[in-house]
Amino acid sequence: MNIESVRRSFARFGWSRSLRAKGLEILGRAVDFHVLRVELMDRFFIDLTLPSRRYTHGFLGEGAIRRFAEDPIVDMTPAFIDDALSRGDRCYAILDGSVLASFRWFGRQPTPMEHGLSCFAGARRVYVYHGFTRPQYRGRRLHAIVAAHALEIFRTEGVDGIIGVVDASNLSSMKSHIRVGAEDLGACYALPAGNRTLLHVDASIVRRGVRIELMPSAGEREGGAERRAA
Repeated sequence: MNIESVRRSFARFGWSRSLRAKGLEILGRAVDFHVLRVELMDRFFIDLTLPSRRYTHGFLGEGAIRRFAEDPIVDMTPAFIDDALSRGDRCYAILDGSVLASFRWFGRQPTPMEHGLSCFAGARRVYVYHGFTRPQYRGRRLHAIVAAHALEIFRTEGVDGIIGVVDASNLSSMKSHIRVGAEDLGACYALPAGNRTLLHVDASIVRRGVRIELMPSAGEREGGAERRAA
């Protein structure tokens, strides 16, 4: 355990929240138990002005996505891109000239998450996932600016908010999201138990039309395909 990082966490978040987050982190590594917070972003309390006139932003076309994905730091494999585009998901980015500074993916269909789960944000919401900001551009809230500008475009398509999911042990991300206007809708809990996963989703999340569900196993997907073919 890094004592200096613990000291900083205590200073920023208090000892109670810091110890709870550290406990969740340890449980996640030990038994794969995870607590996830679901957040709604339908307003942003930030200045949306880009930090430099060099910056441009917008949804990327497939060719640009695949070209930028050749850099391994952005962590987008061809299989990931194929899967995202097959659902109609879209990638919004900020560019500094020809450099990909920051991006986030947005999906309106049920979208795979970590821990064998999927998220459907609802009929009038969009799910945000797989965000990245290049190290030299961090600290400028580009991740929030990406989401805010993307939402402006999505609003013309009938979307009224963005749903995000963050691990409850990640206090820094939760604090930064709340600071820019996110609303905490509740938590979901996932715990492997033998050959299945136990999942609980707070009623406050369900009432807002958000579905967090278990992804079907490979056998279940194949069985479903066979039943549909029959």
